[in-house]
Amino acid sequence: MRILSPARADDAPAWVNHPLPGGPDSAEPWAYQPRRCADGKEVPLLSSHPRGEQLTGVLRSRAFVIPDSLSFYLAGHNGQPPAKHPLKNLID
Repeated sequence: MRILSPARADDAPAWVNHPLPGGPDSAEPWAYQPRRCADGKEVPLLSSHPRGEQLTGVLRSRAFVIPDSLSFYLAGHNGQPPAKHPLKNLID
């Protein structure tokens, strides 16, 4: 598995935050945080938890060639269980 890692000094950033269209400017909501994955491994993942989750933004990766197979972890929540899913978190 290849991980799109944090920026290197000689390259464009791997991930860039953009304000929500039509929304207010917001400070950078994303930070790398060690998280345990379903396979039991702990890896650094981008998360809004370290900065409090009140901030918003759109996280975009730099351009890359899509391999034949692509997998990634994605997690989210809407409060404590049994909160209903808001059906507004979309992947574009």
